[in-house]
Amino acid sequence: MRRRLLLAGALAPLVPHARAEEAADWPNRPVRIIVPYAPGGILDALARLVADKLGRSLGQPFVVESRAGAGGNVGTAFVARARGDAYTLLMGNSGPLAINAALARNLPFDPLRDFIPIALVATTPLVLTVPAASPHRSVAEFIAWARAAPTPVLYGTPGVGTPQHMATEFLRLRAGFEATQVPYTGSAPVVTALLAGDVAFAIENQALVLPQIRAGSLRALAVTTPQRSAELAEVPTLEQAGMEGYQVRGWYGLLAPAGVPAAIIPRLNAAVREAVRSPDVAERLASFGSPYVAGTPEEFGALIAADIERWREVARVANITLE
Repeated sequence: MRRRLLLAGALAPLVPHARAEEAADWPNRPVRIIVPYAPGGILDALARLVADKLGRSLGQPFVVESRAGAGGNVGTAFVARARGDAYTLLMGNSGPLAINAALARNLPFDPLRDFIPIALVATTPLVLTVPAASPHRSVAEFIAWARAAPTPVLYGTPGVGTPQHMATEFLRLRAGFEATQVPYTGSAPVVTALLAGDVAFAIENQALVLPQIRAGSLRALAVTTPQRSAELAEVPTLEQAGMEGYQVRGWYGLLAPAGVPAAIIPRLNAAVREAVRSPDVAERLASFGSPYVAGTPEEFGALIAADIERWREVARVANITLE
């Protein structure tokens, strides 16, 4: 026993040195970026854009790997379990890391404990949208109608606990009207229901409703982001429309599992910021409705913590839970 203790004591000073060497040598083999959804979505597209740039700037391939399931929880939990592995990163988003953290009772990870934020990559606006046949042409008109409706008004979402669902409940609570969710299997059926007039309104991703808004089939009343969207410059934010303190945005960012060498984080942050400034990536982000948002790891971490608290309060008041 004494010999083991002496050996451990002799090796202890070498551990920080080994970690420093690991950080200085990183990356010396391919790095994988886990996307917790099926290929083809916005998160997958963002991961591939960033991975290509990181590979060029850091000298090793960054390989995007999909691990879908449970609303993003499967892939997110996979990275959480890779504690200390600097070769396994997460392209995460507000669903698992903020909303699920606020709603789920037995989440297999802790967003604030199990991850180190690296950089926010993109944010996307949601749009308060009504059918073109709707008489409502402003947020004030819409809310007055919803408050006076004899029965709760119907709104569409791609499912319970999605950002669209939570954003709508946040609006309903702030504006003081009754509404009933009609959950669909995805966002595309929500748009179809809006076009058919099966639901009175929806708060949906700009990228999905923008073509119909431009075609005149749907009408945008407001965007949920702090600033107006460049693609819908004539449409006010909900704050500008009178909903003080209402700010919601979908967000996407790169994170590492807890325990990776600290020196790797600023290097990755600088590489991500350089990547999203490049003209081709910036143009693609703009097509998603995202301005340049990449900042410090600390700013990204503060965003995650603030969103968890916001959605936890909305879930409590609206009695929303996920099993």
